[in-house]
Formats: sequence, C-alpha cells, structure tokens
Amino acid sequence: MTREVTYRLASVTREKYTFLRELSHKQFDQYVGQIKRLHILQAEGKLFKLIELNYQDLREKIENYRFYKDDSEVFDLGFIYLDSNRMVLNFLSSIRTYLDHTETRLKRKYGEVSSEFQLFKNVTSQCFDSSFAYRFLSKLRNYAQHCGLPAGSISLTSDEHGNTFTLLLERDNLLANFDSWGKTVKEDLKQQKNEFDLMHLIDQKFKLLEYVNKIISDHEYRKHYSDARELLLLMKEVNQESEGAPAVMQISTIGDDYSGASLIIHDFPYEAISRASGIKITVLPPI
Repeated sequence: MTREVTYRLASVTREKYTFLRELSHKQFDQYVGQIKRLHILQAEGKLFKLIELNYQDLREKIENYRFYKDDSEVFDLGFIYLDSNRMVLNFLSSIRTYLDHTETRLKRKYGEVSSEFQLFKNVTSQCFDSSFAYRFLSKLRNYAQHCGLPAGSISLTSDEHGNTFTLLLERDNLLANFDSWGKTVKEDLKQQKNEFDLMHLIDQKFKLLEYVNKIISDHEYRKHYSDARELLLLMKEVNQESEGAPAVMQISTIGDDYSGASLIIHDFPYEAISRASGIKITVLPPI
C-alpha cells in the first residue's frame, strides 16, 4: 500500500495529540512558513539575553560584596578584585558579540541598503556620539583584551549609611597603557577624575543597549504582524475546542492505520506571536 500524507490543525498535550481539522497542502505550507519565520525571529532575540544575564550577575555580585566584612573567613580582597573583573569582562564581551552578530545578521538577512541595517547603524552611531559611557566601554573592551583588567582597583568603605563597594578606573594608567582609544575617547578620558566609577558607566551603557535592541527588534516584529495575527486565529480556534497547545502537523500513514503514523509537528512561538501581534498571551496551554 502507498503511504498517504495529510495535514491537520491539532491540539497537543503531554499525553496525546488531537486532530481538529484537515488542512490543504497550501494552507499547511503557509502556516509552517509563518511559524518558522517567527521562531527564527524569536531565537534571534535571545542573543541580547546574554547581555542581560551578565549585567544582572554583575549587579548582584557588586551588591553582595557590599556586605563582606574584614573579619569574615570568606573575605579575600584579591579574589574580589579578580572576580569583579571577570564579571565585567563577561559583560563587555557579550556586548561585542551582540553588536557584531546583529550587524552581520541584519546585513545578510536584509541587505546593506535595507531600512533594518541602516536603522541599526544610525541608532548605534547616535549612542556612540552622544554618550561617553557607550563609546568609552566599547574601547575599554579592547583595552582589556590587549592590556589588562578593566577595573584598576576596588574600594570597600563604610559610613553611617552602610557599606559601599566601588569598581574604580584609573585615568592615568588607562591613558599610559593603551594608545588606541581614538581621538574622541582619549579627550573624554582626560576630562575624568584620576579615579572614577566603572559601574556608573556600565549602568548607562546597559540602558542604551536596551534602547538599541528595542528599536531594532520592534522594527523587525512589525514586519510580521500579519503572520502573527493569522496564527493567533488558529490558536483561538484550538483553544475553543481543546485544552492542548496548538500545532500544525504533517501525518504520513499507510491506509487508515494511524498506529504507525509518522508525524512532523510544528509548535507555535508564543512569545514572538504575542510581540508581533500586540496581543498579550497570558495563559499558555502545556505541551
């Protein structure tokens, strides 16, 4: 007997799948194309999460170090210095990875003259031109790669308001040990105090990168509004008839024997559908 291929809108749970209605080959291809485009967009957005995670880790570590005591068995100023620099390096490296990958991705996906690529170049240039923190930390990553640890020293102080932990940059050492700051950043550095706060600059840089990422991703998601709205209609249809998660399936069977069926299941990218459509999905059925 020949193998028959059919297509279904289905509901999927951990225990079973339920066929809801048949799809034409054309409908199946259309829905799968929409699902794949949004899955790709959702996956591409995960790269910025590396920056978020490294920033959160660094912020939490700095907060924890505020409560270390000189008489604590775990207090080791040398270790704290190295560990803090490790976290800063992770943060700076993840920024470079995100910016390099995003530039390459947009150029390959849309082309150098595309609105997406030009928007990225314009918004990052604006951040560089308008913010000392943005342009300086871009260069500090290069300094750390070639010359030494980014933070020159740390400061742990106590007063009536509590403990303060500060990562300090040393202006004169930065200028003396690295000659590739560029004219603008070099002049910026000369205007700083001999010791100045690194975390203050990191906080500013992170907020600017959040802005860059939102501008670019919002622009891309708007292009997929119609894809998301069509998939939302399918999700609504499935949710009205079943408690499972929506999916479109390709089923290959021999005759009417479904016991040996071969299935290809395409699940829905909830996060991307929600963001592209502007409709918040608050309850997701379990898979």
